[in-house]
Amino acid sequence: MSKEENHNLRIVVTGGGSGGHITPIIAVIAQLRTKTDAHILWLGEKNGLDASAAKQVGVRFMPVAVGKWRRYWSVDNLVSIAKTFLGFWQALGYLATYKPNVVFSKAGYVAVPVVIAARVLGIKVIAHESDTVMGAANRVSIGLSQTVCTGWPIVNYPTNFRRQLIYTGNPTKKYSKTIDKAKVLSRFGFTNDMPVLLIMGGSQGALFINELIWHNLEQLAEHFQIIHQTGANYKITAEKYRQKLSATCKSRYQPFGFVEQNMVEQWLTIANLALFRAGANGIADLSYFGIPAVLIPLPSGANNHQVKNAEVCEKAGGVVMMDQNGLDSQKFVGQLLHIASEKNKLHQMGLNMQKINPKDADIKIAEVILSAVK
Repeated sequence: MSKEENHNLRIVVTGGGSGGHITPIIAVIAQLRTKTDAHILWLGEKNGLDASAAKQVGVRFMPVAVGKWRRYWSVDNLVSIAKTFLGFWQALGYLATYKPNVVFSKAGYVAVPVVIAARVLGIKVIAHESDTVMGAANRVSIGLSQTVCTGWPIVNYPTNFRRQLIYTGNPTKKYSKTIDKAKVLSRFGFTNDMPVLLIMGGSQGALFINELIWHNLEQLAEHFQIIHQTGANYKITAEKYRQKLSATCKSRYQPFGFVEQNMVEQWLTIANLALFRAGANGIADLSYFGIPAVLIPLPSGANNHQVKNAEVCEKAGGVVMMDQNGLDSQKFVGQLLHIASEKNKLHQMGLNMQKINPKDADIKIAEVILSAVK
């Protein structure tokens, strides 16, 4: 289907609430625009990140009420049910008026009312699941979808879903890979004769990982040049720890609060080793750049999905997983330094990491969406 043939195509995208849902949607929208002149409408949370993301990419946005289900008893769950019911009626109105040919759902709680409304109206739904384990909201959305694009090989998913699954991988931002590594190192006051350790704990940071680093900062800075994305709430604390370092080690530790996309590309360009949680988007970025990693999965993640993500990566030979439970400073530093000392193994881990996530995931998903309306 050429651009000329589908200029009257209407596509609704839905999902949001966190960067983990928004980044893939933006990547897929970019690909859809290379293949079609379709009109695109984004349905999402009024005060969520998705509203600003839609504005950023020039897509019309309409808000729907959404309710986030908690995995424990709370009166807020009753409020969430009411919000989801309201969101369903709002979505029903938007979809009945807009008459899209297809809905693309990034799943998550934001997408639930939209997907239900789409199915009531008989509109085709294409969904995407980033993680190896489907959450409760995702199971609802995915159960109502004709096709589900997966971030991981299909063998990782329940057999009762597999008939509707297509393995595409997780979409990432299209990095240019044209950044001059030497200039970036110089910008951070780093040199080329010591490895760069990149630490990221997600957009809000990870306190457990932050404290592991801070309590062992002098020792780590003797072996690494460190880029540390702490989360905005922990940036001041990070600076206090930095001031306690010796002059030499102080120059090797650069903390940042926010995750800025143009900055992330620079970090990934110079990183020799990474220390991350095990979110699907972070792993996809590491795969794009072929960076070997130590993953400390969030133990409280929904349905233990981060642990499963990390296990799959470890089995593929791209990462070493550390269990947060029982992980103390001595064990952490010892393992990290041992991993960094094995140069040949690190090199092979980087090669293995490149194979974990397809680089053309956004293209594949866009093709699945467009094939649904042929």
